Amino acid sequence: MLFTRNIGKKKKKKYKSSKIQSGDQRENYTDKKLNIDSITKIKSVQDITNNKSDLTHRASLIETNHKRNNTSFISSISTDFKFRKRSVVIKEEVEVMNFAKTIILSNPPKTQVNFDLGAEDSTFKYVEHKFSISDIPKDNVAIKTLYISNDPAQRGWIQQNSDPKASYVTPVKKGTPVRCQAIAEIIGIGENVTEYKVGDIVYTTGFWADRIIINKKLIFNRINTANSNVPLYYYLSALGMTALTAYFGLTEVGNIEKGDTVIVTAASGATGSMVVQLAKKVFGASKVIGISGSDSKCRYVESIGADICLNYRDSDFNRQLDLAVGSQTREGGADILFDNVGGKLLDRCMRQLRIKGKVVACGAIAGYNDPEKYIVRNWPYIISRRLRIEGFLVFDYSKKFGEALNLLSNSLQNGKIKFSKDTEVIIFDCTGDKFKNIPKIWSKLFNDDKPSGKVLSLVNKFNNSKI
Repeated sequence: MLFTRNIGKKKKKKYKSSKIQSGDQRENYTDKKLNIDSITKIKSVQDITNNKSDLTHRASLIETNHKRNNTSFISSISTDFKFRKRSVVIKEEVEVMNFAKTIILSNPPKTQVNFDLGAEDSTFKYVEHKFSISDIPKDNVAIKTLYISNDPAQRGWIQQNSDPKASYVTPVKKGTPVRCQAIAEIIGIGENVTEYKVGDIVYTTGFWADRIIINKKLIFNRINTANSNVPLYYYLSALGMTALTAYFGLTEVGNIEKGDTVIVTAASGATGSMVVQLAKKVFGASKVIGISGSDSKCRYVESIGADICLNYRDSDFNRQLDLAVGSQTREGGADILFDNVGGKLLDRCMRQLRIKGKVVACGAIAGYNDPEKYIVRNWPYIISRRLRIEGFLVFDYSKKFGEALNLLSNSLQNGKIKFSKDTEVIIFDCTGDKFKNIPKIWSKLFNDDKPSGKVLSLVNKFNNSKI
């Protein structure tokens, strides 16, 4: 979650159209060839920290200078911000002022989420309110949501009676819109807002709302769409937090080295699929073993670079995993386990790690609806094999966002990272009357029919209209 502020100049971006999927029906849109040919540099990056003790989110945006070199880089990632350190206290009543169509948290769930909007005990509720940009509070902006990111982490944000100390963001309050990451268009500004103008496209902390008024501190950065053909959805996927999470999990937590063997759970998901590609094609892993939940997903994971992908639902999965990893001596095994699942699968895969192997603890989706599934039973392996298990947040490495984005954009340019519509990203049409489908689209992250890659929802089409 991004609680931060942009006070600077421009962030150059490219845009191209995409293909939209609504349920099982897809509409075809013209797709231009991605043009990655400009040379630029990162002048500053953002340092985002979180103080858990008082739930104060601080945005420390640190300017760093890099010497000009011949590194090719998507110009849309270039930033030229100058920031001063500032403490940001997020207050729900300030974030959310007026809105049009929205989905609010009606009944925070204890276990399973009820997605039936018409039910009395539904987790969510559809609400319509009058929306006006004539009297925007002085430090706020009105936005029109374009794309929203569907992320498993949102499940923890809506949990009933969740422990704030166990979360890196404040929980979503009952009766308020569900929080998310979003790409949005600014359609109105308060009198004290000088950093942005009407028509700007921004990457922001957003909500399940088609239009809403938010505090400007929630905006991460501005996207420059002028003369650009990079699709906006890239900034919620291949050039956004998903890819950065995969990058820093491998480099900073896993300390990946050329020749390593890497196991990736939920390998067909948004983060897992990026981990597979980076590990094999960018960092030179000798073997990448993916794990997913169906044969078709496994074939997809292999198509993007995994040496082999195993279906954990197979009756002989344990035998297949033993064979895939290879040596089962105390010294042998995988070097890194990049875990997005937790629970039984984490338990099983830990047994495949070599002495002093590393577990990159990125997610634990197995227990999001049932905390009992968080339980780890193979503790002796942690001791006997001296394993290192480390959790992380992508914001921990915000000072290095610039260098990471340079590598990611170069990898896209030279084809080491594969990223295309309908495979690495699936976009569901939630425009107009389909807005109410947003919760059901999000629910696909937790179902057997979860699509491969990053799942996004289109709320409003980008057409440069003001409102």
